[in-house]
Order: sequence, then C-alpha cells, then structure tokens
Amino acid sequence: MSITRVAHQHIPRVVVIGSLTEDHVICDGTHVRQIGGVVWHAGRTFVRSGVETRVVTRTAPRDYEFGKALEAEGVKVWSRPSSQTTTFVNEYTAKTSDERTQRALALADPIEPSDLLEALADADLVYLGPLHPADLSDNTLSLMSEKPPSCLALDVQGYTRFVQNEHVLPRLDIRLLPLLDVCDVIKANEKEACLITSTSDPASAVVNLACSHPSMEVVVTCGAKGVYVAQSEAINFVESKKTDVYDSTGAGDIFFASYITHRLNGFLALRAAELATDITAGWLVDPNRNVIL
Repeated sequence: MSITRVAHQHIPRVVVIGSLTEDHVICDGTHVRQIGGVVWHAGRTFVRSGVETRVVTRTAPRDYEFGKALEAEGVKVWSRPSSQTTTFVNEYTAKTSDERTQRALALADPIEPSDLLEALADADLVYLGPLHPADLSDNTLSLMSEKPPSCLALDVQGYTRFVQNEHVLPRLDIRLLPLLDVCDVIKANEKEACLITSTSDPASAVVNLACSHPSMEVVVTCGAKGVYVAQSEAINFVESKKTDVYDSTGAGDIFFASYITHRLNGFLALRAAELATDITAGWLVDPNRNVIL
C-alpha cells in the first residue's frame, strides 16, 4: 500500500502518536525552555496545512497546558496522564551546525492501545513519532503490526537510540524491524538511516531501504544539505533552503508532516519533497514557531 489521494473525497484525517516534550535548547550560552516532540512539531504543521489533526500523547498532569497549546491551534488532543513528562536537553555545538548532543532527563509512561483507539476512528493516516524505544508500548506496536491502519507513517528515531544515565546514545532497537514491514512511508535522518542499514553514507542507506522494502516510501533528511526521497525505484535528492537558524529542533518533523500532507493531496513524491523543503525553511525562520515556557 502507498500514500493515496484522499483530499478529493474529504479533508485528510491524520493521527500523530508520541510524547509531547519539555525541551531545553542550549547554544552559545543561551538556554531556552520550550514545548517539543514529534506530536508538537508535526501536529502543528498538519493543522496549519489544512489537515484534520488528532494527537495521542502522555504528559504529567502539571504539564497539561502543553496539550492545551496544541488545542489552541486546532489540533484535537487525547492526553493521558503520566508519572512524568518526557524532557530533553538539546545542546548545539555552534550556531551554524546541525550537530547536537542530547540528554533525556525524564521519560513519559508508554502509550497503550487503550489510549489511542478512539482517536484512530476513520483516520486516513497514522503517524508514529516515538522518541525512544519504550515511548509506545509493545502492545501498541503489536496492534500496529497485526492490524495496520490504512496508511502508516513512522519516524524511526525512537528505535535508533537508547537512554543510559540520561545520555541519548545510538543503537538499533529490534522493535523497528516488524514495523518496517507494514509501514507505507518512513522518515530517518542520515545517521539513523546508516545505522539501520549498516552502511556508511545516506545515499547507500536510501538504496538499501528502498530495495528491501519496495512498497515503502523512504525519506532521509540530511540536515542543511537536503533530503533524499525514494519511491519504488525512483530516488531523488532535494537541496535544503539555507537559513541562519541554529535551533533546528523539529525541522525533520515539520518536513515529514508537510511531505505527507502533499502526498495525501495527490502530489508526486519529488514535488511533495520540494514543497516541504520550502515550508520547512519558512517555518524555521518564523520567530513565533516555538512556544517558550
């Protein structure tokens, strides 16, 4: 199955599943505390693109305003209580660099099938955005693998890392493998793609993923350089639009959500990637793109 056009029938309905986060962004002595997570960045992108957007997440009760901030933008939010809110520290090495170190100070409780079944009703596409291997429970992953939705998108990042003494380190989690067999479209950054495929460069990783899963669309972001998009045997590279923004947190989420939106609206993969690149660059320089805490 592939991403199919639904907009000629109705406004696309998308469900994004994952953690809302408290992000601490540090660069050159500045420290900014803001709302983040795949569901935040992708959810806002979808709804601003005219997509009916639903989010399933878990936060500590004291942070329910995170979900309220999404609802204020038109996203329908199912926020379940958690013992704590996922909290990341993203420290960038320089204002002109995509490189960062990451720490996880706290992790929310896993999202269970009972948390999301109501939100899944009549969805055209489900977007899984786990930030670490236990973000979605094993029961939720089994549900997605055994009864996949009509269209399934996945950001693989949560299954290419693990948390040890708060440090976020690279490691492939085997929970990713059965998901790849049922996904219609995935997104990885260049390091994640190379880790998954045991290759040394993103171009080879894209070819490997496209050949091993020929019915799956593959999006591999390469930071300020650009993005690879593979659909069947067609593999294209789209250069990024240059910006001077050092905090690229969420850029991949914005790009992927915009890409999916354009695919749902009937655009071919290459054109969807070109349009998503423009939108991502515009949002990164928007001074109001983040909600500061």
